[in-house]
Amino acid sequence: MISILLRSENETKKTNPLLLSPHPIFQTPVRAKPKIMLVGNNNSWFDRSCPTQAEKNLSQLVSSAPKVNSYMDHSSDFALDMKKIFGPDKDGFEGLGKLEYLSACVGINRQWIQIGPDDKPYGLDRGMQAAARKHSLSLGQSFTEYCEIRTRALIDAIQPEILVMLGGPAQDLYKSHAAPNGCQVVHSDSPSNRRGGPKNVAAAIRPFL
Repeated sequence: MISILLRSENETKKTNPLLLSPHPIFQTPVRAKPKIMLVGNNNSWFDRSCPTQAEKNLSQLVSSAPKVNSYMDHSSDFALDMKKIFGPDKDGFEGLGKLEYLSACVGINRQWIQIGPDDKPYGLDRGMQAAARKHSLSLGQSFTEYCEIRTRALIDAIQPEILVMLGGPAQDLYKSHAAPNGCQVVHSDSPSNRRGGPKNVAAAIRPFL
């Protein structure tokens, strides 16, 4: 099921400008029935200080299911926040002390674009987020809708025990759709929320571990 969906996405690349480049869909290796599955919004830049490293990190997550766990192996802001959240108590921050759960989780984004230093894809007159919401004649829906439908299908196929929706956009995945059967759904703040995001994420997940 997962390979079929990924192959279908690759075969559709020529139909929409936002599908012309490989997409970081999964953030980790993919396995069935993980303890935790993390759902974010979309990727930001993978390494603020080194564009070469950022491109290398991106290349490890596209075109097929990743062999690396971006949350553990990369140093993006999101990855650093997740290691802080699942890690031990440090510098006054009360972590979950469950890094092994982060290491074994499955991570996915609901929208398959990367918002990097250039927020306008080549050939478009608007930023990626605005372009993603625009109805596409070639897709018959917006790019965001295209991604969300397939993200829900991938979640259904993976069947996590605990599904953590990180932030409002991720939670919108199931705003008008029933959540997957048989899993506990955690509605959490986004770790990128600088008003206590990591602390709020840890507090939301803690009762389920």
